[in-house]
Amino acid sequence: MPSMNESRNNHVSVAVIGAGFGGIGLGARFVGHGMRDFLIFDRATGVGGTWWSNRYPGCACDVPSHLYSLSFAPHPDWTRRFAPRDEIQAYLEHCVTRFDVQPHLVLGTGIERAVWDEQMAIWRLTDDHGKAWSADVVVSAIGGLSRPAWPQIPGLEQFRGSVFHSQQWDDAVELAGKRVAVIGTGASAAQFVPEIAEKVESLDVYMRSPQCRKSHAHCQRAARFTTPPAPNPATMKVNRAWSLDAAGEKNTQALEPQTTAERKVWFR
Repeated sequence: MPSMNESRNNHVSVAVIGAGFGGIGLGARFVGHGMRDFLIFDRATGVGGTWWSNRYPGCACDVPSHLYSLSFAPHPDWTRRFAPRDEIQAYLEHCVTRFDVQPHLVLGTGIERAVWDEQMAIWRLTDDHGKAWSADVVVSAIGGLSRPAWPQIPGLEQFRGSVFHSQQWDDAVELAGKRVAVIGTGASAAQFVPEIAEKVESLDVYMRSPQCRKSHAHCQRAARFTTPPAPNPATMKVNRAWSLDAAGEKNTQALEPQTTAERKVWFR
């Protein structure tokens, strides 16, 4: 997905840093309210944030899909209760197009420096190409899962085998028949370990503290329900409210009557 035209003025009312769920959602709301004087920066070459970066085997969301989506853009066609990465990425790219956020994207561009200019009452930004920008308001929509966190293990740099982080999965490394060690038992490991377990010669998983893990079926939807003829926004709102409640949260507004405008925004 290309970035915006370079000929635009370098000053905007709002500069958003991050083109994941937060940045795309905010951009969609800006456009919906007629606010066009904003830019969304991301050092990645595509939108999606963590879903653009993470591509390990079995990558999926561990939050129910009807909850892990924009409240104003529900999606009736998730194939699983916990959607795989490719579906989430496609959903986000669709939202960029649907809400006309694309003209506001500045991709492949990270913001390295932000300094408040007291005299001019603006933010002065410098990107990783050395280009200067300015904005009245800066919004951070940076997530915590798009950058790898390496363990501090003495001697790791001397290891002569292949080493890579799950967030930067190396598809060029053939794991079949190899002895593999996985360090960590977080959500990523819970997803990719079962995917590689049958391929490798041996697999050791190291953890600092035990995890509480519960097996679940993928809950893949029956084919006849995959593409409803007429998505019902009220039903999807109930499903979202149920997901919130099941997660132990309360959403007192989830079942409030919808306006005519709200009924028109469901994802197609």
